[in-house]
Amino acid sequence: MGLHTVPVSCQETRWGRVAMLDLHSAQAAGGLTEQTRAQLAAAQRRQVPHIQASQPGDLVCIDTSYSGELKGVGKVWQYTACDAAGSLAVAQVSLGFSAKAAARFLTRRFFPTYQASGWPLQRILADPGSEHRGAFDRACQERDIRHCRTKPRHA
Repeated sequence: MGLHTVPVSCQETRWGRVAMLDLHSAQAAGGLTEQTRAQLAAAQRRQVPHIQASQPGDLVCIDTSYSGELKGVGKVWQYTACDAAGSLAVAQVSLGFSAKAAARFLTRRFFPTYQASGWPLQRILADPGSEHRGAFDRACQERDIRHCRTKPRHA
């Protein structure tokens, strides 16, 4: 297996790792079972959706994650936005988890940083969480940004 080759896609990277694990497993435990091989073959036949953008601004992915609780401060959330084409990313820690807090991140932190890059922002992809509705939707509409939603717990 060529360890020095650069994979072209996520799919190729995944199957490269599976092949490497198959080789390691064969050396350590005597190979994969027929059931495992059938499951791998079925997974390879499935078409995996891939998030892709041809140029910066075509698609920005936004997510919110719970970071934990700080003593004397309370719950802390992280808002993150990453351009799918150019990987420009902006993150901010917040004490609020709401559509208003997400809209503030978008309007006060992300948009100014992104506008400085010079690329027009076309579309935002976010999960269907409550923080990506209401005030967040309005912030997108005011800037003529198309807001799309993913399935829950999906990339």
